[in-house]
Amino acid sequence: MSALPQELYDIVISLCDRRSLASCSLVCRNWVPCSRMGHFSNLRPLTISPSSLQEVLLLVDGPVSTISPYIKSLILKDWDVGSSSQSFYAALPRITGRMTAVESLAFHAVDWEEMADGALNFLVFYFKNTLKSLELRDSPYRTFDGLVDLTCSFPFLEKLSLHRLVAFNRSEHGTLGPRRSPPPSAPQLRSIYAFGSIKRDLVRWIMKTNLDIEEVTFGPILPREARVVGKFLGALKNNLKHLTLSGESIPSEFFLAL
Repeated sequence: MSALPQELYDIVISLCDRRSLASCSLVCRNWVPCSRMGHFSNLRPLTISPSSLQEVLLLVDGPVSTISPYIKSLILKDWDVGSSSQSFYAALPRITGRMTAVESLAFHAVDWEEMADGALNFLVFYFKNTLKSLELRDSPYRTFDGLVDLTCSFPFLEKLSLHRLVAFNRSEHGTLGPRRSPPPSAPQLRSIYAFGSIKRDLVRWIMKTNLDIEEVTFGPILPREARVVGKFLGALKNNLKHLTLSGESIPSEFFLAL
């Protein structure tokens, strides 16, 4: 059994009877190397939260663990800015250091701008050349420029999802600096998902940078957002391939007529 990767050890033991276990070493020697990619290719997103940190460390940082290069989707969830997060940030290099294929990164209820010990820079450094999808959900942000900077840190990013982001009270964080001109761009970005009040800033940024967006999904559009969103969709009509508004897929005949 020593040849079996740690993450499959308990699974095989639980499924084998005593007779099967007698020849298990022979099975492992021939089966594991050729089947590993097939078994790991459909891994669910790895969620790292305060309650799962120790289990994650056991899974990806064990002495014989081999699963890290096969992880493609990572979710960081429920990490605050308090002392309870320090153990996570300290362990981050051990968790992600061997993840060479991560294509999707999500922050769920994480104050990503306040991640300690350079954790955000570490994530950008490791996933810069592989990340294609970025999601922020139920997370605070201080300025839209900061969000743009994070997005543009990943040059191959194709999909950006923003769900119910919470804007900090600007009066509590000082005066914002002048907006940059021209704003940075994300040339590979093709799909955007936006739910909440972030939509206006998002579409203005895209229009200023002339991105070739092909897929748009927006949550409910408020009256104050209607004008800028309508102008945005009209500008995209030659490239737009799929449009969803408030959960309803819009036929192509509609947005081609904008």
